[in-house]
Amino acid sequence: MCSWKKSGLIAILLVILALSFLAMYSGFNASGSGIDSSIKYLFVVEFSHLDIGFTAPPDELEEFYKTLIDKVISYCNTCPYYRWTVESIWQLEKWMERSSPSEINQFFNLVKERRISIMGGYANMHTGAMGHEEINRFLYPAEKLRKEWNISIETVIQNDVPGYSWDLPQVLAKSGIKYMVTGINAWLGGGTSIPMRDIPFYWQGPDGSKVLTWISFDAYVEGFTTYGLTDLQNAYQKLSEKLPELENAGYPYDAVLVLRALDNGDANLNMVQLAIQWNNTYDNPKIVIATPEMFFHYIEKKYGDNFSVYSGDWAGLWDMLSITQPQSVAKNRWAHDNVITAEKISSINTLFGTQAYRLEDFNLIYKKMMEFDEHNTGGAPWPGLMTQEEAERQNRILCGYADTAYNMTATILQSGLKSLASKIKTDGPSIIVFNPLSWNRTDIARLKLSEHFDPKIPFNIVDPETGKYVDYQIDLLKRELLFVAENVPALGYKRYDINLGVPKDPDSVYINGTTIGNQFYEVTIDETDGHITSIYDKEAKRELVNPSSKFGFKFNKAIKCTKDQYLSGTYSYVPTGTCQISVGLNGPVAKSLIIKREGSPHIETEIILYSSIKRIDIINVMNRSLMQHIPYDVGYTFYMYTFPFNLSNYEVKLEIANTFMTPEENNLPDAAIPCFTIQHGLAITEPNYTLTWATKETFVYYFGQIQWYATTFNPPEPTIIVNFLKKEDEAQYKGGNIGPLEQEPGESPILIQSFSITTYPGSFDPVNTAHFIWEFSNPLLALPSLRRPYGDLEKPSASFFSVNSSNVMILAVKKADFGEGYIIRLLEISGTNATISISSYLPIIQAKLTNMTEEDIEDLTIESEKAIINVKSFETVTIRVIFGEQI
Repeated sequence: MCSWKKSGLIAILLVILALSFLAMYSGFNASGSGIDSSIKYLFVVEFSHLDIGFTAPPDELEEFYKTLIDKVISYCNTCPYYRWTVESIWQLEKWMERSSPSEINQFFNLVKERRISIMGGYANMHTGAMGHEEINRFLYPAEKLRKEWNISIETVIQNDVPGYSWDLPQVLAKSGIKYMVTGINAWLGGGTSIPMRDIPFYWQGPDGSKVLTWISFDAYVEGFTTYGLTDLQNAYQKLSEKLPELENAGYPYDAVLVLRALDNGDANLNMVQLAIQWNNTYDNPKIVIATPEMFFHYIEKKYGDNFSVYSGDWAGLWDMLSITQPQSVAKNRWAHDNVITAEKISSINTLFGTQAYRLEDFNLIYKKMMEFDEHNTGGAPWPGLMTQEEAERQNRILCGYADTAYNMTATILQSGLKSLASKIKTDGPSIIVFNPLSWNRTDIARLKLSEHFDPKIPFNIVDPETGKYVDYQIDLLKRELLFVAENVPALGYKRYDINLGVPKDPDSVYINGTTIGNQFYEVTIDETDGHITSIYDKEAKRELVNPSSKFGFKFNKAIKCTKDQYLSGTYSYVPTGTCQISVGLNGPVAKSLIIKREGSPHIETEIILYSSIKRIDIINVMNRSLMQHIPYDVGYTFYMYTFPFNLSNYEVKLEIANTFMTPEENNLPDAAIPCFTIQHGLAITEPNYTLTWATKETFVYYFGQIQWYATTFNPPEPTIIVNFLKKEDEAQYKGGNIGPLEQEPGESPILIQSFSITTYPGSFDPVNTAHFIWEFSNPLLALPSLRRPYGDLEKPSASFFSVNSSNVMILAVKKADFGEGYIIRLLEISGTNATISISSYLPIIQAKLTNMTEEDIEDLTIESEKAIINVKSFETVTIRVIFGEQI
């Protein structure tokens, strides 16, 4: 995000000036040699650690950061040695919204003078919870400021959270970020055991991208606590302990980075005054009031760039905390996927000239998703920190972030689909099916029926390319029409025609009592409580359900863990009440069994099998209002589902942001891995057989057993455990009073959790698995179309964008935020290098490789109106394309 060589030179000069200042203030007046240590300099970085909430509701914090940054500007103007670091772009945005043009100019002049340093991260994130494209946009708000104000941004700070997604180094490095600083809060575990002799280190992403990373293991408060930088006496005592500790740990450098911040903490001149007092009193070490770049530039200039390299994931331990608001989690996860689809459709429509591209709306959606995925989760406030009104207001605002992302995305998506359908030529009533993914697919299409639909009028659905009738069925309960759409083009559409006539009614899915089956699987349900007792894979001739779990787990049975149970790895079953099993869907396309439970919060389960699609869908419905009340002295209760599988000699592959990972093998040393945060799904793979699991609303997964902490991955059995709710009903408020807590104010108590299972022969195939789990979360989109004989798109099907290699997917298509043209984001999913061509409905006349934040790097070759590009293993590639004539 910067021309770092130029800015780096300036920063090095600033370090020299800072050290000269130290010499001036620590010469003849020194009253002692200080601490005998090889560590000569403390680079102290002052900032306010952002929690979007926690200390006060977010709306109050927006006002607080106006006051705070005003103070920072004042201190910079009155004290020549004062420096400040803006930890998160969110803080700066809220200040700018409330500031005058002259105040904003004054601030950025101080940035250009290197008195104030802006970090590139939007907020302190649960990166394991962020969506694929959401994490790619993490630096976009900072890039906008960088371009508007011609400033340097080369560092990201992420604090508090004790671990981050493996894809983050790629996102940072490809966005122009050289350095990362994190003050991890590991008092409950987490972090990594990377030794101090290797700090800083290059953290390497799955594609090989690297970012020089400093970990403050004593968190961002270490300046106050570990280093005692509150007064002269405390500092001397603490430094006398800490510096030898660093040396004994093998720390090899003569300077350390020290973070000095509090949660939404205020600014003052205390640290500058202490630095002057210390440097006048002691010769060693010297205290430098610094920014993160000053430290890194000093270290690189003196020691070069031969730092250790570590690669791996260390997210998950804290990311799970957002399940205090599961309804909002589901909405935000839906937005993660569907905003990408909305951008694709909006780009197509803009090229058609039928819709203006809503760039600012899309940027707002991404910010709202990031605000929700920020590390201050809702639920109960810290004991005694908020009033009941403040806690409810905080929860309402946090849920509002997800609501806004969801509702804006849904509105833009529906509008875009209607606009796109209006350009497709039809000779009569039709159904338009849009495929948002970049490969041809055959899948279930669901069309919402209007209130005027008359089920008594018989009709046929016809594939105009083959002339064949398409099987369909009507679900009157959900008012949906279901059919299998075959060979829908990559990132394109297919038209189906409707005519009057009596449809055929084949029957390849069968139901026999509590058993449902098709040509692929047979599923049997226990009639007493509705859990699944058997899944038989007919092709592989094997049973998939383990009936003898070591822990008594039942397949698709709800369990709960109080705080004490969770810490001990035990659980109890959620009451199932009385159970009734009936037929749900019952047609030629799909059949289902519905399990309804009276006297249980697990009110319903639906098991769906399809006539020609090889998958089993499991849809659970929970009613939170029927769950047991959790008193304050119990703390909380987790609600989970268990799925014990019958596999052996297996490995587990998890999809995280923009890559797959193998637990422990792809983690940083001693990263906390009691549970995992996944994106769309996972695979359990034997040498000759693989089971793929897809998820929509849920993302917190345990494997094999319930455990609150672990740093190794040795599951005693292949059981998937889905944690979907942390239920808290009471909290301690200001003054010590205990009162009721509403975790998701105004949200429905009905929680839906959707899963899908498929299998295939052979070992893990990342392309096969990725396609299945992405298709489950990104279904085909169907909408009705009336007669449009003059539509510009005359063919019954067409692809707008595609690639010629199955191991590369088109993740995003969007109008450029910066510069001209459109941005196409590619993702390599198999760990294989590839040279690919990108095809478009419109001729591509120019293409450039850019970095993640759309900085041009080099021109790409164009052959036959296609862009040619080399993609590395697990690489995310961003290109800018210019198209030929408009459609």
